Amino acid sequence: MKVYALNTPIITAEGLFRYRKAGRAQCFSLISTAQEGGVFTSAIGHPATAEVLSNLLGVEIPHNRAPITMAKGDCAVVFKLKKRLPEGVVLKTRQEIEEAGYELGILEMLDDSPIPF
Repeated sequence: MKVYALNTPIITAEGLFRYRKAGRAQCFSLISTAQEGGVFTSAIGHPATAEVLSNLLGVEIPHNRAPITMAKGDCAVVFKLKKRLPEGVVLKTRQEIEEAGYELGILEMLDDSPIPF
């Protein structure tokens, strides 16, 4: 199982996913355990978001604009803004992110089988 950090609850591959809100302690535990086991990857695309998430959880979350593909059993800590930003707007400071508001969540890939229709 791999653990990722994402700045949106995006579906990264075909399959069945579950998303739920999570608290700081749960996110800290998931990421710190994954970091110790060498199975953590950050896909946080904006430096300010990485800084806020690092400070919030007390673990280093690097800025990394890398694409990821989740597999069955993988999960991600999601840093989700509470509002949609206008087109072209990028929050560049911790203060701007705090003012926009955010929540934490866990995105899990439950099954990577194609869904029959």
